[in-house]
Amino acid sequence: MDLQERPSHTLVTVLGTEAKSVVYRLGDVSVDAQLAPLALLKVIPEEERPEEIVAFCTPEAMEKSLPTLRDTAGVPVRAVEIDGPLGARLEEVMRRMAEVVPAGEEVELTVDLTHGPRHFQFLLFGVIRYLAALTGVKIRSVHYGLLRGEEGEIVDVVGLLELDEWVYAVEEFSRTGDCRKIADILSRGSSGQDHERLVKELRRFSEAYLLALPLQLGKISDHLLNRRMKSFRRLLKSRNVLFSGMLVEKIEEVLKRFQSDVKARDCQELVPDELKRQARLIADRYSRGDRAQVALLLREWIISWAIWADGRTGNWTDYVEARQPVELKLHTLRQLGERTEHRHLLSEEQSKLGELLGKLARIRNWFAHAGLSGLELSQAERELEEVVKSWEQLFFDGELRRFPLDVAGTEESLLVTPLGLSVGVLSSSLDALRSRDIRAKRCLLVCTMESWAKLEDADPGLLQGLEVVRLEIRDPRGGVKEIQGIAKKAEEHLVRARDVYVNLTGGTTLMGLAVQAIAERAKFFGRNVSRFGVTEGDPDTGRPGEPFWLTDAGPG
Repeated sequence: MDLQERPSHTLVTVLGTEAKSVVYRLGDVSVDAQLAPLALLKVIPEEERPEEIVAFCTPEAMEKSLPTLRDTAGVPVRAVEIDGPLGARLEEVMRRMAEVVPAGEEVELTVDLTHGPRHFQFLLFGVIRYLAALTGVKIRSVHYGLLRGEEGEIVDVVGLLELDEWVYAVEEFSRTGDCRKIADILSRGSSGQDHERLVKELRRFSEAYLLALPLQLGKISDHLLNRRMKSFRRLLKSRNVLFSGMLVEKIEEVLKRFQSDVKARDCQELVPDELKRQARLIADRYSRGDRAQVALLLREWIISWAIWADGRTGNWTDYVEARQPVELKLHTLRQLGERTEHRHLLSEEQSKLGELLGKLARIRNWFAHAGLSGLELSQAERELEEVVKSWEQLFFDGELRRFPLDVAGTEESLLVTPLGLSVGVLSSSLDALRSRDIRAKRCLLVCTMESWAKLEDADPGLLQGLEVVRLEIRDPRGGVKEIQGIAKKAEEHLVRARDVYVNLTGGTTLMGLAVQAIAERAKFFGRNVSRFGVTEGDPDTGRPGEPFWLTDAGPG
């Protein structure tokens, strides 16, 4: 039968071999009928009666009780013969039932499980429940007739369906941490603001958990524990939910795992317990196979840890004030950790962290770009497993570990400038820094052999307290190939600087390009880079040049 031709309301039943007169009672109504489905037809309001009956029958029932149903029902009866011995044909019986039971979102079923072989009743209930989940068929009611001689009571056992829903909802929560199915069940027929808030907040918890939002998860977990658990217990008890106390304890156990304290909730101060709490979320998501979220969470966790390790615990979620500065330091550790020629500058912990950051960046980008980098999923999973193990070993040794982020010997300020045939550009550069109350301890001087010699004529006071490093260009007008070599030589000084100030004016064009290359290399290593220039002075009036600042930037 085509789905669109099926009746919108069908009574599904199983027939046994005996049809006898019994007085069935449903609530306050009693009716005399030879079969339970016939009794249902009498007590169901006329406007709600089914338009068809589907009856599953053994060969014996086809001969003995089916004729009574057909003669008395008053609606079409479609008989489906099933020879149902237990054993090898069990699956075939279920398949046959599934084939003939009407299904679809516009179909409503009333189910009677009174008669027939007992295993038929279990099989039919399972098939009906599966079809409801698969196709959206609505189950109006499920009835069972308790027979006591010539009297019977029709019991609505639709609660079995809700019990089945509870089984799925609790399994879903245990498996994934998602309690939205629990909220869906509780939302049906709930009344009162407490119940409505509870349902809403259970859904909010699931959303924060499934999206792996650590701050939001901490807040809603704390709120549910302190504000909603009493009403949750009352609601479950009023619904006669089995083992409700165990269910509440199970949910409370999860909430306590992610509950955050007051300081963390308000982002007032980053404390070790907050980092441990977020680490539990990472471990939890990893154990459930949420690889992409783990990669994203790990990066943010390491940044938060770096804020704590660097002593920037106040207002720790602010990007400019707290997160950006430590990101620059982490960037430096990563670049140094991935370059063997500079790894000796790092401590053992810093070297491991730099290596970890490089691996994490690769795998995080793979997930963030939907796996389009060409890496196979199995390889991505193996690499993430290595990252997680390295993370656990580096940061957790019984307690949360803490070690410095700054590279040993890091200097406060470094000046980079070209030097033409006049030392005035160096003097102007130093004056530009002093105008901002900056004192450079070292200067990388991009020069030629001829311009370097000009320093001998400079005022001795100009270089006092300043270490000058010579970066010589042999061909100041045509030595383009020398630029990258100059930038490479500058690396060992750049990695020891915290702030790099780059003068773009003076010298030849090639010198300016070399200085730019050094600036880009400094950004690559995560240094704070500020570019500036100095205008030409007026020789007639003696007015010096004026500095102008172009950018203040971190890594590119």
